[in-house]
Amino acid sequence: MANPKLLRSFLSSPKRPGGTLTYHGTQGFLFAVMSAPELIPPSEWMHLIFDDEDPSFASDREQSDVFSALVDLFNAGILNGTGALLPTHAIREDPLANLEEDAPLSHWAQGFIRGFWWLEDVWSPFWGQVADDLGDYWLFVLTFFASRGSAEEMLEGVEDPLSLEEAASHIVSALPEVASDFLDFWRRVYEEQVYPAMVGQGGEPVVEDAPSIQADDLGTEGRDSIEASRNAPCDCGSGKPFAECCGREMN
Repeated sequence: MANPKLLRSFLSSPKRPGGTLTYHGTQGFLFAVMSAPELIPPSEWMHLIFDDEDPSFASDREQSDVFSALVDLFNAGILNGTGALLPTHAIREDPLANLEEDAPLSHWAQGFIRGFWWLEDVWSPFWGQVADDLGDYWLFVLTFFASRGSAEEMLEGVEDPLSLEEAASHIVSALPEVASDFLDFWRRVYEEQVYPAMVGQGGEPVVEDAPSIQADDLGTEGRDSIEASRNAPCDCGSGKPFAECCGREMN
């Protein structure tokens, strides 16, 4: 079972690297990883919670407890969907307050951005299958609260934009449905295209050419080959390949 208290305490400690995600930032990051149309084992994403830096565990026991809590949180999302990884109860009543630096929803959006751009090459081949403007709307909603500055810039590019307060109010209301639609779409892509190709032919899925998503300054540096890890031993210690063990739960 996920241990929010342990994770909140560990992730918020000043002993952690400066780029470490908060608990709600970790929720957003894991939502992106969970939604991706590819199996991503914990050994691939764990280090990114700490911005690819040493978490400075006090002991092997602490490391084991924290890793277990992170995997449990991820599995809760796999089993229960968006409800397990959205900071619903931490959203502030004043919509604009969710743009403040310490706002849980702002942290969530920052974590989602980290996960989304890390997996840019996973989304890109299928992005052309998203209906016109729908993908942009999804990302607009899911990333809006990352910072006040970025939200204002996003509104500058919108025809007949709402005020910042009106937009924040709309997006707070729309977030649960958008997150659910986003997850459902990419799970269908995985189930109907990626997984059959992986287990049936052992090859790459055939998709139509799609425009590449630009990561701008966020990039994907530091991401090792994911495909190789699918056949690596599962992190649970069973000795079986990840795709044939815990990864099967995602199907």
